[in-house]
Amino acid sequence: MNWFANLFSSGAAKVVDSLGTAIDKLVTSVEERKKVVLEKDEWF
Repeated sequence: MNWFANLFSSGAAKVVDSLGTAIDKLVTSVEERKKVVLEKDEWF
């Protein structure tokens, strides 16, 4: 039964991640994305 639960839990995680990415692209402006990239570059 454990493999069955693992199958569905990993599948659900992929769906949630995909939905989060799609929603993020719809809601986040270009300026906000550029700001995140610049902030990330400052840390590394």
